[in-house]
Amino acid sequence: MVIFFSSLVSIVDGHILHLTIVNSGVMTSDHHISQLNWFLQGHTFSYNARVLPLKCFDMILGVNWLEDHSPMWIHWKKKIMRFPHHNRSIPLNGVRDSQKPCTFISPRKLKGLLKRNAASQGVLLHPITRPSEPTVQPLWVLSLPEDIPIVVQHFLQ
Repeated sequence: MVIFFSSLVSIVDGHILHLTIVNSGVMTSDHHISQLNWFLQGHTFSYNARVLPLKCFDMILGVNWLEDHSPMWIHWKKKIMRFPHHNRSIPLNGVRDSQKPCTFISPRKLKGLLKRNAASQGVLLHPITRPSEPTVQPLWVLSLPEDIPIVVQHFLQ
């Protein structure tokens, strides 16, 4: 999902607002934008916004915005939402999960991706043989989170 913001915005110093976030941390906002114009999937919205030090989101819709656009219909699995805006029902579609299979890439291609910061994570899978006797696991296997071996086992079946 891509959000476009108006290029002519005036960021204003405001009262300091401390927000409690999901992990019980605190995020501080000391600036706001009056009537920020933003565009999403062919629709234009204008709303007062706070400036937050977000790392992985363009924007977070707060409770006030959600309340002002109620009632909403949300289909979580299909990532679709509908809400009223200027006497119309606005549909928005979220980013869908990719069902593309993982393909093998060569070490040379991986090196190029890493050089350009185009890869953020990788997984190296090895086939597991089922020995008749227990074997000593390498230290790196023992230090994996509990979920990883379960996920790897699922893909090997």
